[in-house]
Amino acid sequence: MRIQVHSLRRHHHYARRWFHDAEDYRRYRLRKHLGLGGALVAVGVAWLLQAWGVIGAEGLWLAVPAILAWSGLVRLALDRTALSVVRALIRFALAAYLVVVIEDIGGLSWSTTWPVLAIAAGIAIVADALFVRVRGDDGGDGERRGEEAAW
Repeated sequence: MRIQVHSLRRHHHYARRWFHDAEDYRRYRLRKHLGLGGALVAVGVAWLLQAWGVIGAEGLWLAVPAILAWSGLVRLALDRTALSVVRALIRFALAAYLVVVIEDIGGLSWSTTWPVLAIAAGIAIVADALFVRVRGDDGGDGERRGEEAAW
């Protein structure tokens, strides 16, 4: 019985950690809805263009960078914190990388560049762990201990 209560507490904690007030939750929902809606539009347009013969089957893959760029624009429009700007810039860089790889610009392809992408992802994960989590920008350990003590 005690394990079940603990798992409920943990679930409750993670469900609430990002939203400090109703405005944060509203912005989060708006960002998610705009991102998903834009993704569906990009996939639908790409599919129709391919079905009409305007683009080839390989052109369908260009919907992925369009979705990433759209999500970066939505993030910039709704949240202008430094962390949000960095995350949007990462999405733009990833979208540009995908366009270069998909279109094989400059002889760069997935097989020749994937190690660079793996290194960049590793650096991003380490930087996130060192800078964001240590400072407690995302509801760090200080808040968590306080919430758990209230239980």
